Amino acid sequence: MSFLLRLCLGLFLLAPSLVYAEFLETPDDGDKLSGIGVIRGWKCEAAGDITVKFDDETQPVSLVYGVERPDTEPRCGDTDNGFVAIYNWALLGDDEHTAVAYDNGVEFARSTFSVATAGVEYLTNAPDTCVTVNDFPSTGETTYLEWNTSTQHFEMVESCKSPEPEPTEPEPADLGECMVGSIVNPGQMCSGTILSIDFTFSVEADGRGCVESLVLNRCYDTSLSEFGAAASRNDDDSWTITALP
Repeated sequence: MSFLLRLCLGLFLLAPSLVYAEFLETPDDGDKLSGIGVIRGWKCEAAGDITVKFDDETQPVSLVYGVERPDTEPRCGDTDNGFVAIYNWALLGDDEHTAVAYDNGVEFARSTFSVATAGVEYLTNAPDTCVTVNDFPSTGETTYLEWNTSTQHFEMVESCKSPEPEPTEPEPADLGECMVGSIVNPGQMCSGTILSIDFTFSVEADGRGCVESLVLNRCYDTSLSEFGAAASRNDDDSWTITALP
């Protein structure tokens, strides 16, 4: 076999390992990205710092190199070849962008991708939104997506069930004017005036007696005595007003 033939055969056998010895997986060519995600890929041997630069104008993003990647062992001979960084794609703005990966300042991969944003770099106070997607992941199936502020993504959820409403205390029945000797049961209230200040006295479902006015908002467990008024709790959780000024 001639030297030239042996050389060509050797290059042909070596070519796959050269082609796949480094790879920028995200962003990949044609990717459509949004929210917070990762820049990731792998390189068999790094000569120095791994960085990615977007659109040849931004400051390079430093990536962590040496991430465990067992899938690279057949090509690299070891597994600590991954690189990764968390990145907010909205920082780039809506449009098509180019990513260039560098090892110690030397380019080794690039890709073109597009970004869509909500018009801001980080969307807060978005309404609780759940979206139904039919025929995904396959025909006849339904997927539910719910907005997640922390990831700036719609995330898959089990369903779009509405949250259970918070239990509310029913409005107490109004007994009218509070008088000495009045008995106020749980779920009832009365009202009056002390020192020219209007007040209400109500009894909650758990038996606590509560006074509400411009100067006082307080609940009591067993008895109260404020501004010359007094009331005490009975064994059946009702309250008896025992004094009024």
